[in-house]
Amino acid sequence: MHGVVLKVLVRISIILEFRKPDQLKAQAAGLGLGPEAQELLKMYTPPGNAHVIDTPASQFLNVEGAVINEIPQVISVITSSWTLVFEKLKTKFEDVIGVQG
Repeated sequence: MHGVVLKVLVRISIILEFRKPDQLKAQAAGLGLGPEAQELLKMYTPPGNAHVIDTPASQFLNVEGAVINEIPQVISVITSSWTLVFEKLKTKFEDVIGVQG
């Protein structure tokens, strides 16, 4: 996200990634995005949030996967996946620098 913001604001950005592309893939974990992250995504990524869900509460599960406690969120939180957010940001970064895929 920092690369996209910097590229839009100052037009000079290079992202050097130490990890290989296959190491950047999600590990089946959800990614919670609070109000500030949601606003940045709206501002700096292509429109459309088809793959996010509202997260009205945090759930705590036992080892069998049953909900044992639930705490309501006090701020707006959406849940997505690392892969989706990463791909949106990567697409925007490449669009800003004019990379043709």
